[in-house]
Amino acid sequence: MQKKCCKCPGSFEITDEDLVFYDKVSPIINKKKHRIPTPTLCTPCREQRRLAIPNVRNFYSRECNLCQKMMVSAYASDQLFTVYCQECWWGDKWDELTYGVDVDFSRPFIEQMQELQLKVPRLTLMNKAAENSEFCNYAGFNKNCYLAIAGSWYNEDCLYGTCFDHSKNSVDCSFLSYGELCYECIYGTKLYNCVYCVDSSDSSDCLFSFNLRGCRNCILSSNIRNKQYYIRNKQCTKQEFDEIRSMISRYEIFQKYLTEFHKWRKTLLRPANYNINCEDCIGDYLRNCKNVVNGFIGNGVEDAKNVFMVEYSKDFMDCCFAGYDNAQLFYECIAAGIGGQRNQFCFQNWSCNDILYCDAPQSSSDCFGCICIRNKQFCILNKQYSKNEYQELVPRIIDLMKKHGEWGEFFPSSYSPFAYNETFAQDYYPLAKKEALMNNLKWREDTNEILKVDRTIPSSNLPDSIHDIPDDILNWAVICAETGKPYRIVKQELYYYRSQNLPVPRLHYDARNKHRIQLHNLNKIHKKQCDKCNKEMHTVYSTDCSETVFCEECYLKEVY
Repeated sequence: MQKKCCKCPGSFEITDEDLVFYDKVSPIINKKKHRIPTPTLCTPCREQRRLAIPNVRNFYSRECNLCQKMMVSAYASDQLFTVYCQECWWGDKWDELTYGVDVDFSRPFIEQMQELQLKVPRLTLMNKAAENSEFCNYAGFNKNCYLAIAGSWYNEDCLYGTCFDHSKNSVDCSFLSYGELCYECIYGTKLYNCVYCVDSSDSSDCLFSFNLRGCRNCILSSNIRNKQYYIRNKQCTKQEFDEIRSMISRYEIFQKYLTEFHKWRKTLLRPANYNINCEDCIGDYLRNCKNVVNGFIGNGVEDAKNVFMVEYSKDFMDCCFAGYDNAQLFYECIAAGIGGQRNQFCFQNWSCNDILYCDAPQSSSDCFGCICIRNKQFCILNKQYSKNEYQELVPRIIDLMKKHGEWGEFFPSSYSPFAYNETFAQDYYPLAKKEALMNNLKWREDTNEILKVDRTIPSSNLPDSIHDIPDDILNWAVICAETGKPYRIVKQELYYYRSQNLPVPRLHYDARNKHRIQLHNLNKIHKKQCDKCNKEMHTVYSTDCSETVFCEECYLKEVY
């Protein structure tokens, strides 16, 4: 079945397998199944709508509306929400049910949720079981971490990164699993002491390299396996390697090799995808997955479609930054999981079962249209009902949502508590301010933070070598060479650069993140012929790309 997208000029296919899934996740209320209809938006437009909901990267200082203590928050002080610190929100000094309201069947249901959203206290950050890791969001079980965000779990001493996973002492990385002492690495697994390594695994002491497996002591090398002491894909001596490694403590030398890396990277042979130990999967950066279609950055996922950054889950469709702990039967969710089953059209939902259209519910079940509830069951718009009352009322709400075209659709982007340019949508589907406002999306003006420092210095005036950076830099504001934003070097960060013999960065954290995103492959699958055997393959590289792309069979013959 082909459908036209209601938002963009594109069209999309609904397969028989999709129809089976929609039937499978359709809720059964009082022994009657309420079928979820097929979507009205194409896959990219649905993903953009989800990504426009959470603010993951931006942090503000504001007062807790209960204890009045200053706290770190995803919500700026000028936003109209009531926001509580971690201790207060999880405590027993407030009751979310006191905000409950009756359903008004004369108005759209999402409109009623949005009114309730302004009243119920929100959790300052989604940061579970943090130890000395106050500045983390959509993260959990981290120790001594700073600005580790978006699916960063079980890390220690990691700074400035997206989706750190069981990693230690690493800085400025994205999608790094089981890494240690890594800097500016992207899509890495089991890396040790690596710098600017992309799409690599099981390697150590490598710099400015691409797609390594089982390698050690390599510089500017690519597509090699189980090699040691290589520079530019040629054998080198230990002395030659050590000489270059010692020189990159100087920013000028570091940038020289980085410039060469970016220029050389565009000419490299690419595999069709970077999937590892996968069965019947179409996507990119999938590990240990089975029967995943249009999946990107996933681990331990089975029977899923249209997923982005999903882990340890089964029966998922249209989900981003979700899963973990054997979560099952999720549809149209973001920032969701840590176990749970049958979650549909929800966000920030952790450890929940049988919930629909909920905003930030925690450890709850059988709830519909609730906001920031904890350990509750049979609630609608934060009002408690008996099981029988709940089962009688929910079908009426579904009929109301059908009337207003809401049933089967995720929250509109305008529902987001945040401005569009505060969310991940701006990273992957960037809009100009004018375009965002025309689409009824909020926008936050970018203002430079006023830092209380002893000195302000342009980053270009920093000493070239890390060995010449004084301790006093911890009291300076450094002005980013690219954005003009001021930023600080924190004590833990300075110690890392010194111990790893790396120069202090000249760019703001946001600018560094933007540069890493530019190295990501787009979440879009194309059909393309292998550039060696002409066999058709699924790949993230389009037919008009400049890269040479081989199918898996040809690629493996080339590198082994």
